[in-house]
Amino acid sequence: MQENIYENPLDFGISGEDQPEQIEITEKTASLWLKTSNWFTFFGGLLFFMVLVMVLSIRAAASSLDGLGIGGGIALGILIILTIIPAVFFWSAGSKIRLGFMRSETEIVERGFRNVVWGYRYTGILVIIFLVILLA
Repeated sequence: MQENIYENPLDFGISGEDQPEQIEITEKTASLWLKTSNWFTFFGGLLFFMVLVMVLSIRAAASSLDGLGIGGGIALGILIILTIIPAVFFWSAGSKIRLGFMRSETEIVERGFRNVVWGYRYTGILVIIFLVILLA
């Protein structure tokens, strides 16, 4: 019977006695993850900047003659809240991955990766919801 490679893709083809206890993190791997953590922090910061622009646009629209209206204000408020959540996940992921590799603490790195997963999961669900709303 053939083993399902999708359940354990990292140890596929390694016999029981040759299988390592853990995945070995080399210097090159750590270096690449540190560079990747900078991108997570950048995307988190970019999302925070977008929130700032939205808040400034609300203030500018509220001070104009027509105003934003209650519906527009509520819509922008919801958009701000929806944008802050992935920004926190990605910013936190970048910071935790970098800190974990600098301190050589696996638990901190794992928390950072969990934040990456939650950030992408949240963003993916949000995209699906927006597509359903747009196509309906």
